[in-house]
Amino acid sequence: MARSNDALSPERVFRLFVERTEKMKRRRIFDDGVPRIAYKQTVGGSNYRFELSAPDEEDYRSFLLDLRPFLLVGDPIHFEYVHNLLAKRLTDKALLADCRHNRKDWDRVKRGHEAFNINGVSYEAIDFFQAVAYGDIFHVDADKRAWLATLPQSVQDWARFNLYSVGLNAARVISPQANLIRTALERGVLDLGDRPARAKQAPAQAMRHEEPYSTEVQKGN
Repeated sequence: MARSNDALSPERVFRLFVERTEKMKRRRIFDDGVPRIAYKQTVGGSNYRFELSAPDEEDYRSFLLDLRPFLLVGDPIHFEYVHNLLAKRLTDKALLADCRHNRKDWDRVKRGHEAFNINGVSYEAIDFFQAVAYGDIFHVDADKRAWLATLPQSVQDWARFNLYSVGLNAARVISPQANLIRTALERGVLDLGDRPARAKQAPAQAMRHEEPYSTEVQKGN
């Protein structure tokens, strides 16, 4: 069970976010901190055909275990919770702007590049990601597994492709956010007291430009 966010101090939350990101990046699915693709396979059908870029199954499963807390509401390192905490605590305007930029990237990852409307209900990429991850891979959510089985086979195949795209693109946003937090801690531009401070101007370079790869969400893999 995830620990309560309120049980940890803001500083501990920030340091835990950095620690768990570094742990995730040590997985074999990463190459010098960048998510990599191990092999390719083709998924086909009578009216559709596309190439699925996919990492090794066990490597990706291990990666998903590390990624899950960043997506899990109520976990101390849930990305959106940490972002909101940063927005209140950062006292450097440049880093605050980068934090908000990373949040926009995160929202784009969750939304995806294609919208699906099934029986009058709209679904985003994160909905299919969770259905496959929790219903199909980890078998911890029977309702998601049952819903996935009701979809046309072509959509199920796309949903499994989407699993890799969402997961790897999420990691591409989490990593620069962790770098931002590390830099903020080192520079002492986080208000770690009981009350958040108002952001002030400071000569800091944008973290997203210091990252060795773009934080912009890539189409596909």
